[in-house]
Amino acid sequence: MKLRVRGKVFNTTKKEVEQKLTGIEPEPGVKYFVVTKGKEYPIKQVVSKAFSLSRADFVTQEAYRILRRLGFKIVER
Repeated sequence: MKLRVRGKVFNTTKKEVEQKLTGIEPEPGVKYFVVTKGKEYPIKQVVSKAFSLSRADFVTQEAYRILRRLGFKIVER
């Protein structure tokens, strides 16, 4: 799936994003997260790792939109 993040175009899938989280521990204490591989990952952490972006490069709403388009279920704490 083609996605645009801060003017850059990425072509990825949900499975590829999940693979990029392998070996990464989720950060604690966030409001929005996705559950994958039995762990709760903050949505900004997921987008940052998946697209090699600094978290300052995008806002939470953008991460939410991207992950929803990829098929992730966003959970609110």
